[in-house]
Amino acid sequence: MIFLPNNLFAQVIDSIYYGWAVHEYESDDGIKQCYISSFPTRTDSNHTSERSPYLLVTRYARKRTEEVSIYSGYEYKINSGVFILVDDVQFKFFTDDEMAWLKTPAEDREVIQLMLESSLVKVRSDSSLGTYAIDEYSMKGFNRAYARMKEVCK
Repeated sequence: MIFLPNNLFAQVIDSIYYGWAVHEYESDDGIKQCYISSFPTRTDSNHTSERSPYLLVTRYARKRTEEVSIYSGYEYKINSGVFILVDDVQFKFFTDDEMAWLKTPAEDREVIQLMLESSLVKVRSDSSLGTYAIDEYSMKGFNRAYARMKEVCK
């Protein structure tokens, strides 16, 4: 499951760089938007149902801003946070139902910059059922996918 706009069928996969796919779509207001996505390369979880977690970086062309978000494949525990570790730097994402985001654009910029310099990102989350997951994402291909996303959605 991928979090997509209402006009789901307008989405196009532009390119793939190792585990990172570049997607583009036109929003309901006619503005082109892009995002890159990846699935974990390794998972440790006691969650018994099937999950399809992913990590996204979305670029909003009109604002020329980017946002990092996380989907862990289940509804998050109420008032919990999702923690990511990029190299040795930890960030806490706030949760809403099944998605998690950072609080400020400055944090998004900092995380993206660290991701560009990193080889691995770890994500730790807790579900509303009391289970947990630690998902690891390879950053191989992230730099090229990120550059392509910025080119497509200038």
